[in-house]
This record gives sequence, C-alpha cells and structure tokens, in this order.
Amino acid sequence: MLYIIERGLKKKNYIQRFNEKYGLTLLETTFIAIFTAIYTIGTFLLWWTTKKSVELTRYELQQLRDQLQSETFQEIIRSHRDVYSFLLSHEKLSQELAKGAGIKIDEFYRQIVGTFLINHASLLFHLNKYKTMDPDQWENTIVDMKEMFQWPIIRKRWDQVSHLHPKIFQKFIKDNIL
Repeated sequence: MLYIIERGLKKKNYIQRFNEKYGLTLLETTFIAIFTAIYTIGTFLLWWTTKKSVELTRYELQQLRDQLQSETFQEIIRSHRDVYSFLLSHEKLSQELAKGAGIKIDEFYRQIVGTFLINHASLLFHLNKYKTMDPDQWENTIVDMKEMFQWPIIRKRWDQVSHLHPKIFQKFIKDNIL
C-alpha cells in the first residue's frame, strides 16, 4: 500500500516538475487535459459521422443507379411503343414490312400487338424490381399478366421473343406467370 502512495506522489512530482519546466499552473494543466479529452471525443464523433455520411452516400448512389436504370429501360420501351404505334398507323408501310417478312398483314399486326404487350409487362416487372411501383399495384399487375399470357396471341409471341428479354424477366414469367 505504501508503494502505491509513494508512486502516486512521484507522479504528482512529475506533474509539478512538468508544470515548473513549462511555466504552467496546475489549473492550466487541468484545462489542457480536459480540452485534450474533449478534442479526442470530438475527433471520434467526427469519424463516426463521416462513416455514416459515407454509408448514406453509398446508399444514395445505389438508389440513383437503380433510378437511372429504370428510366433508361422506360425510355427504351417508350421508343419501341412509338415505333409500333407508327407501324400500326401506317397501313402501307405495315403491308410492305409484312410482305418482306413473308407473313400476312393480320399476323404482322398480331406480332406488333403481342410484342407491345410483352414489353409493357417487362416494363412493369422492372418498375417493381427498382421499387418504383406500389406493392399492392404489383399484386394486381401479376393477376393481369397471368390472364394476358393465357391469350393465344401473347403466348405464341412470347414463345418467339422470350429469348430477347433479360434472363431475370424470363425466369419471372416462367415461375410466376405461366
């Protein structure tokens, strides 16, 4: 026990010698110790908030990436829709294209409508994938897709074009719709 007290006194002597060497009072040394502790705590808090900020930025970048992919996909589908609408509204051009493909005009129109509706289903699937669709609305959409994919025109066209769609969409149709 005496050793501990003696050691404590030596520490005190060390602090006193330090204060005398640098011309500091005990109060000034105490303030330095307190401010050093506050600075250390502040540095830790700054590190922690920076870490949280980086995590938030990473999350926001993921959300932005998903949004850009969704918007890009929507734009592609929109341009397909514009082409199909153009073909449906220009009978002579449609007849020439059907003739060039070696199919009757009615079959050509069926293919356009089938592709249009399948692409629309794909768009809805991707909107759900990127969480831009209300979950209740998605459940109703699945019911509609199941009905639509039972139509002979859609079923036949799906068999012809399914390989052109992303694998994840093909799997969704196979596992959940057909």
